[in-house]
Amino acid sequence: MFDLGWVVGFLEGEGCFSAQKTIINVNEKFYPRVDATQNEIEPLEKLVELFGGSICRNGNNERCKRWVAYSKRAEEIMKLVYPYMSDKRQSKIEEISKVCGFEL
Repeated sequence: MFDLGWVVGFLEGEGCFSAQKTIINVNEKFYPRVDATQNEIEPLEKLVELFGGSICRNGNNERCKRWVAYSKRAEEIMKLVYPYMSDKRQSKIEEISKVCGFEL
């Protein structure tokens, strides 16, 4: 069952919204990225179940895991949660949408 309230609350508290830079043939391109880091894997597995993406170890910390979604998947997540996020998170998502070239 999809629980938008849980997704919004989790990403508001634990999520990171960013634009990832890629250089192809000396041209810069930016892609949206959403990630969340946790010691407990269950919430991250729920995000994979709902949105896809992947889970990996977070740096050198064996206990800490990170869920990541890129590009179109991250864009769709941002569009979904945007209306429900805090002003700070909304401003960040607006900035990313401009850099990455998508409409909210």
